[in-house]
Parts: sequence; C-alpha cells; structure tokens
Amino acid sequence: MTEYESQLLVAVDKLSLYSKKLTYDSDMDSEDLIQETLLKALYSPTELRGNSLISWVSVIMHNNAVNYYRRERKNPVSHVQDIGDMYIQSTPLSHNETDTELILKEILAAVDSLPKQCQHVLVMRIKGFKYEEIAWGTERTIGTVKSNISRARRLLLNKIKRY
Repeated sequence: MTEYESQLLVAVDKLSLYSKKLTYDSDMDSEDLIQETLLKALYSPTELRGNSLISWVSVIMHNNAVNYYRRERKNPVSHVQDIGDMYIQSTPLSHNETDTELILKEILAAVDSLPKQCQHVLVMRIKGFKYEEIAWGTERTIGTVKSNISRARRLLLNKIKRY
C-alpha cells in the first residue's frame, strides 16, 4: 500500500460525515458516494498538486454528488412499478397471493390514474426523496410539491377507500 492510499484510508472517516450531509443521511447513497469518490481519487493521484488531500477529495465528492442529482433530475422516476415492488415487500403474510395481486393491481391502477404532476412527486416521495430534493429535481417550489403530494394522497384515498 502506498503512502497516498494510506492517507486516503485515513480520510474516509471525514469523508463519511461529509457524504452523509450531501446525501441527506441516506446510508446507501452515502456509501456509494464514498466508493465512487475514492475510486476517482485512486485513479487520478497526480491531480493533487500540493493541495490538502482532504479538501481535494471533498471537492471530488461534492462534484460526484452534484452529478448524481443532475442525472436524477434528467431521468426522473417515471414508472409506477416501484410502488408495487415496495408494496409487495411490506405486505403482511396473512393475505394470500391472489388477494395481494388484486390489491396491488388496484393500487397501481389508482396511481396510474392520478394527474401526471401529482403522480410524479408522489412516486418520488414514496421512494424516499425529501421535499427539497423533489422540488429541486422537478424545478418546482416546495409549497407546490407539498400541495401536489397532498392532492395525490387525497385522490388515492378516495379511489381505494376499502383498504
């Protein structure tokens, strides 16, 4: 192990804190961000040029996070099947499989029937995005996002009252 690699390993604790801040405490995204950052830092050590290692790697991490959110904004959540997958994972075992499939189909149909602006923000919220992230990704105000999510929930409750 080179001195450069050992310095990077020492910096991982500080990078971990910074990555959690950048990813809003999402453990999975945080770990991915750290790995991507370390890979870039390992394969381009000549770019350091006397700067502090921590600050240089922090800039790489920041740029990786910005690129990730830009990609997410260009490729927004577009299909509703993810909601179905989440529902299947959280369904109690007391239902038999055909009941679950019927319920799932009705829920997916109800979500599909929502206005597209409400459907999009609701799916993002279900996937765990925060209001600020949804607003940034959809280029809307936070108030509009909250309003659309509230409207989507109300419409869904009216469509699937029996559950």
